Amino acid sequence: EKDTCNKLLIIFNTMLGLINDCAEQLVITKFGIEAWHAIKKAAGCEVKDHGFEQHGHYPDSATVDIVVAAAKALSVTVDDVLELFGEFFLQ
Repeated sequence: EKDTCNKLLIIFNTMLGLINDCAEQLVITKFGIEAWHAIKKAAGCEVKDHGFEQHGHYPDSATVDIVVAAAKALSVTVDDVLELFGEFFLQ
């Protein structure tokens, strides 16, 4: 499942905090704060809640870890997470 995420990273190269912030908002809005905390823990993310700087740069691997952890926590595929993210991001 990381292959799909790695393809995405080729496009973005570096992740802006905006992407991680949107992922956080998506999970909290649709699945609750407890789900977000579980995903952050599984991804090894130590950023405080609502703490991503939208114009800051974050390691690509951190974003991949969040997406993969979300897929596992929500019992869906990485592709499902990315599709849900795209729909949420464009709202």
